[in-house]
Amino acid sequence: MATLLSITNRVLRRLREDTVNSTTDSEYAGLIAEFVSETHQEVINAHEWEQFKSLVKFAVVADQKVYNLSATTVDGGDVTVGYDVARKDSALRYDAKHQPLAFYFRPSSSSYGWPMIHISDDERRRLEAQNNTLTADYPSFFSLRNDGTNLYLDMPWSPSGSADNVEIDFLTEPALLESDGTDDSTTITLPERPIYLGALMLALNERGEEIGEPGQMAERRYMEALGAAIEKDHKHDEMTNQYDWYRG
Repeated sequence: MATLLSITNRVLRRLREDTVNSTTDSEYAGLIAEFVSETHQEVINAHEWEQFKSLVKFAVVADQKVYNLSATTVDGGDVTVGYDVARKDSALRYDAKHQPLAFYFRPSSSSYGWPMIHISDDERRRLEAQNNTLTADYPSFFSLRNDGTNLYLDMPWSPSGSADNVEIDFLTEPALLESDGTDDSTTITLPERPIYLGALMLALNERGEEIGEPGQMAERRYMEALGAAIEKDHKHDEMTNQYDWYRG
C-alpha cells in the first residue's frame, strides 16, 4: 500500500530529484509532501469512497439523552469497543429511499432494528422543550451536532430501556495528512494513481512547467485517473441500484 512518503518519492523521481528517507529531509521534499496531502484531500472530497463507510454502535443507557460518537468507551466516549467512531465532520448515510441508516435495537439481542428519524438540532430542542420528562421505549427522533471536537447524538426524550443499542452508518473521512514527517508512514487507502498524478501536476505548476502541452497533459492525466477511480468505486452501489431514482 502507498504511503505519504512513497508517493512523495515517486513524484521526486519523476522530477529527477533525489528521493528522501523522510519528508523533512529537505525543504523541497516537504513541499512535495504538501502537494500530496493537498491532492489526497481533494480526492477524498471528490467522491463518497466505499472504504470510508463505517458502522457506529453504542449501548443505550436508561435516561441518558446525549452520546459521544467520536470515541469508544475506553477513551471517554460512548461507542462500543471494536466499532468505528465518527469524526466531528462525519456524514450520516441514507438509503436509496432517503431514509437514514440508523436503527434502535431493543433489546440489544433483537434481530429487528427500529428505524430512527433524523431531525435538525433545533427541532430536537423544540420537542424536548415541550416535555423534557418524557421517556420512550423505542426512541425514534435524534439529532447530530458537533462542538468543534466531537460528534454527538442527542435524543429529545430519555430512553427507558436497558441493554439496548443503536447502530448508525456514517461516511467518516480520514484526517488531513500532515507534511511535517508525522504521517510519512501513514497508509493511504485511496487509489494511488490520481493522488500521484495530482501531486505531480501541482509540482510541475510550481516549477513553472505548466505552460503549453506538458501542463495540459499533466492535468488531463490527473482528471482521467480520478474519473476512472471514481467510476470503479461506483460499481459497489451501481450493482445494488443505489443510484436509481424513486418517486417520493
